[in-house]
Amino acid sequence: MKHYRFGGSGADRYINCAGSTALIETLPPKAGSRYADEGSAAHHLAALCLQNDEHPAEHLGEAFPEWPGYPVTQEMCDAVVVYLNAVLHEMAQTKEAELYVETQFELDVPGAEGEVGGTVDAMVYHPKTGRLVSFDYKHGVGFSVSADDSKQIKFYAAGAVFSKPDWRISALELVIVQPRDRSLAGLPDDADRETKLGIKRWSMNPLDLMEFSGEIADAVAKAKDFDNRVFSLPDFSSGSWCRWCAAAAVCPLREQEVLRAAQLDFAHMTAITADALPDPKTYDMDRLGQILQAGQILNGWLNQVQEYVEALVLAGQPVAGWKAVEKIGRAKWVSADEEVADYADMVFGIDVEQIRPRKLTTITEAEKLLKAAGATKAQIDDFKLRFTLKESSGLTIAPTSDRRPAVNAIADAYSGINLTAE
Repeated sequence: MKHYRFGGSGADRYINCAGSTALIETLPPKAGSRYADEGSAAHHLAALCLQNDEHPAEHLGEAFPEWPGYPVTQEMCDAVVVYLNAVLHEMAQTKEAELYVETQFELDVPGAEGEVGGTVDAMVYHPKTGRLVSFDYKHGVGFSVSADDSKQIKFYAAGAVFSKPDWRISALELVIVQPRDRSLAGLPDDADRETKLGIKRWSMNPLDLMEFSGEIADAVAKAKDFDNRVFSLPDFSSGSWCRWCAAAAVCPLREQEVLRAAQLDFAHMTAITADALPDPKTYDMDRLGQILQAGQILNGWLNQVQEYVEALVLAGQPVAGWKAVEKIGRAKWVSADEEVADYADMVFGIDVEQIRPRKLTTITEAEKLLKAAGATKAQIDDFKLRFTLKESSGLTIAPTSDRRPAVNAIADAYSGINLTAE
């Protein structure tokens, strides 16, 4: 599938930061990540099932040639099923509904012919009503993607609409499906079913796509203006888009802001060592909170720096103090469990139950087995009430923006002690 210089996944970045695209292209190619490869395998599975009217379970254990290290697992199947159900539910709304899967498109941007485009995961069009729904599947776990006014899904919506000039669009809905979103675990019990499944919807006026297309064209023109220029700080702009920017590790503005956020002065140090860093006990409570927040910013940036250095070293470029080495090997079984256990029993007299002990499956897997066996929600709830207990393993800290309610740590620590005066 064609890679576009200005695609949907980077739309938020290049619309907000004009110099980012040209800066990224000065870097060595970034090695693929296991998360991206697993996501690509899941996308392929989803497209395959929609195109061939299949259930993901039919591919359980199968490894696609492009991603041999990521076979179809039960977890992948369960996530893809949520996406398929969302698309098929929309298809069922009208008899004449039309389904389009993996639709590639290019946007007509003057001076950037063939550079602006992408692929819509799925779209459903209802000819009689003029309703169009564009779907974007997210397999990621760690970062929750919002559908509200998202430039990425508006980009795909523009592609969906402008790839079909004969369509009459009267209503437009953009849907992100992210079933493995970790933040779903923190949702209140009264949250609606779609929200709990990671289905996020946002509607927009189809006429607004014309204005957005103009915004894309302006952003692309500004980005291309940096192709033959020397960079300076005003060429860049920081924000949430920095998280996924491949050039974040070498961005001069990002580096400056990270150090400013840390509010630490290293100028007097000849070397940054544990002994040279200030003792946390010397700071007041407000300063400690600021430093911890700054540390989260620094950690994110340092991860990006590490990825960049790895790309340089693995590409053969020397980086002082670092070298490429073989990863530490881990022994793994190459024979079936039964074969290993039977041999140990026969040759050494080791009890099969010792070397291959039975183990109760996880609660999540047990719940999936119950559903597959036809258990109702009430029966599953009763099962969990009988045999499980959900309790916190203790207290931790989180930013005040975290959705979990704050806990009084002192009161919690002394909750079992009678402090009444005699």
